[in-house]
Amino acid sequence: MPSPHPWLIFGVLLGTAALVIFVSGQSLPEVMASHFAGSGQANGQMPRNAYLALMIGVATGLPLAITALQSLVLGSGVRINLPNGAYWLAPQRKAATLAFLRNQSMCFGVMLAAFACFVHLCVVDAHKVVPPQLSSSAFLPGLAFFALASVIWAIAFFVRFRRPD
Repeated sequence: MPSPHPWLIFGVLLGTAALVIFVSGQSLPEVMASHFAGSGQANGQMPRNAYLALMIGVATGLPLAITALQSLVLGSGVRINLPNGAYWLAPQRKAATLAFLRNQSMCFGVMLAAFACFVHLCVVDAHKVVPPQLSSSAFLPGLAFFALASVIWAIAFFVRFRRPD
């Protein structure tokens, strides 16, 4: 059974994401811009409480669901398709491999939560002007950073399961 420490850290980080979104979202108007065109102009709105519930759900529910489902699958005995799986799932390495997969899932979940917080903070910042305007000079580099982090995460996965020498 895995140590509870990674789950505790994961829970604290997701809770922090929810708190950041909830607290910073209190400055938003009751009916707020919630969707923006490529130009940054607002083209959709919704009630603040619905928006906050959605963003907290994305920042916490999505990472938790992904990680919990993967953990359930890993614990169920279902055949796992990994690069060089016969080697990595051999009895002497299986526990470490499954722990790595769970930790990778949590890592990606934290990345998703951080990106959701970033998007939310961009929306909060967009409401500092009237009419609300999403700054592409802030959003696009953040999106590029998340994409790069995702690619690095995927490369780390494949490097970890490369063919052993």
